[in-house]
Amino acid sequence: MEINKKRVLAGLCLGGLLTQGCATLEPETEADWQSVVEVSRLAETHVSDDGSRLVVGNPRNLNIIDGHDGQVLGGFGEAANWQMTISVGGTEAYRLRAESSNALVLPEADLALMFDYHGARERITAVHLSSGDKAWHSQEYNYSLQQYEQIIGEAVDRVAAALGGEGESTLDQRKRQRHFAQHLARPVDDGEGLLLKTFDGLIKLDASTGFELWRLEDFQGPGIRSVETLDNGDYLVLSTGRDLSRLQAAESYHLARISPDGEVRWKQEHSGRDTHGMQVAEGYAVIDASPMQVFQLNDGSKAWEGTTNRRSGEFTDRHYLPAPEPAIRDGVIYHVAWTHGEDGDLVSVGAPHRIRALDLSSGDILWESEETSTYFGDLKFHGDQLIAWGAGRYFGDSNVGGAAGLSLENGEELWRTAEMETPGLTSAAPYISEPIVDGQRNMAFVAGPEVLYAVDLNSNEIAYELDLNDMGFGDTMGLMASDDRIAIIHTGGVAAINADDGTVAFDTETEHVGDFHRGDDRVVVQVLPSALMAFSEDDNSGGLRAVDLRNGETGPLVAWEDLRSFLFGSFDDRPVVSADGRAAFFVDEDGQVFRYRL
Repeated sequence: MEINKKRVLAGLCLGGLLTQGCATLEPETEADWQSVVEVSRLAETHVSDDGSRLVVGNPRNLNIIDGHDGQVLGGFGEAANWQMTISVGGTEAYRLRAESSNALVLPEADLALMFDYHGARERITAVHLSSGDKAWHSQEYNYSLQQYEQIIGEAVDRVAAALGGEGESTLDQRKRQRHFAQHLARPVDDGEGLLLKTFDGLIKLDASTGFELWRLEDFQGPGIRSVETLDNGDYLVLSTGRDLSRLQAAESYHLARISPDGEVRWKQEHSGRDTHGMQVAEGYAVIDASPMQVFQLNDGSKAWEGTTNRRSGEFTDRHYLPAPEPAIRDGVIYHVAWTHGEDGDLVSVGAPHRIRALDLSSGDILWESEETSTYFGDLKFHGDQLIAWGAGRYFGDSNVGGAAGLSLENGEELWRTAEMETPGLTSAAPYISEPIVDGQRNMAFVAGPEVLYAVDLNSNEIAYELDLNDMGFGDTMGLMASDDRIAIIHTGGVAAINADDGTVAFDTETEHVGDFHRGDDRVVVQVLPSALMAFSEDDNSGGLRAVDLRNGETGPLVAWEDLRSFLFGSFDDRPVVSADGRAAFFVDEDGQVFRYRL
């Protein structure tokens, strides 16, 4: 296939900030293929984890592309060249509109669902991801978006009029629509069935035919947050909650246990506030929300409800880490509690948190850490200790990153890393990288921007410490485990140390690293022409380079000048890298899709 030569040039001119002119990344390889279809900015985009399938949209089509060779397999709309029978008889040409249609990709069911709600109808079309062929089509289900859109549109217009402003923008509307559609259906029965949330309740469909198997009319909530299949095959279904930022709400929000043939074992209401997910453990369902709620699996009765709200939203603090989900083990929930306002004060300073151990059956506090202004990452278990890490006052006097080991029994601190340096003002490195816990060696590896600690988890002593700055490394961007080595991704490249003693196995220099993607036996670094590019909002030039973690060898540089911003799916302002790190896909300024071998 002929390749458009206009795709991969890179340059940087930051208004005189660089005295030596424009820094440039020169591509070192050609694309494997270029798509014959274009992508529109408001349309859907999706790339499967293995890179085998792409779903991309333009104003009149939603296309399924073979990720290996770029061939269009099929899809929806004009390019699919099919007609449908409408309820009043006859046929009509299918007129897809990207700005009013949403796709939900379900690899487990080998399906892409397209929700189209323009005109007077709400339509669902299912297409096989493997072949691109249409599986089924239905106009029978009111999945609520049309009514929902009308209600919300009127409400937004009224609020805007009252405030003297304009109604909802097309861009904001599309963001909200897509988020809504992502929670309309979930696969069950190893992909043979689908649970569909409609305006009239919860419906189970045969995934291959779209045939309705059963319907639960009184299941409330805007969508489906999660589904867990229990040991006896029952489904535990949690609805999404209230999200006023996306104008989503319902009269009530449900958690239900349902047999595969539709028998409702029990149904309960949950709070619907900051509903982020659900965990099933030791006979209980734990709802990660505000507040945390715990239900018994056998009869659905509420075991207890917490008093602490869940931190939500993103903060401008550079220490920020997303709120971790609860960690459950041996009848205890280990929880990072956001204690804002818990003491009765309306305002708390910083990001107050405590680590708490709660009895799973009663919610009683077994122990808790001191309250500090700290963002914690995901809690980790090893043996009889809980490993906490993050950035803030818990780890030092000056809001630094660090890690500590706590006794599971009583919260006693077993070890803690020394106070670390902070990243420089022009560094995009985090205050701390997620630690690696090596169960085989009983060691934890903790890295800040300039130092790495190897902690012996048997003795709770520091086995060795590396001054990464003295070793010539840039600020640490992240860590990866690779056989007997620990890979250190830093702003100057990728290095690997032998886990046992910290000796350097290799140190590979690359262009300036702004981010990275984990692969199987490699890391793919996203590189920039200059460190200043990490803070540029006007230029997204850059490149990708794979580094083999077995020997430090690099692949060819894939570089680009301008990536179009696609807000609705896999492509945003960056390329998509396959899970194994061997292929990359991106869309250029003309809307053309490219695949590169890394």
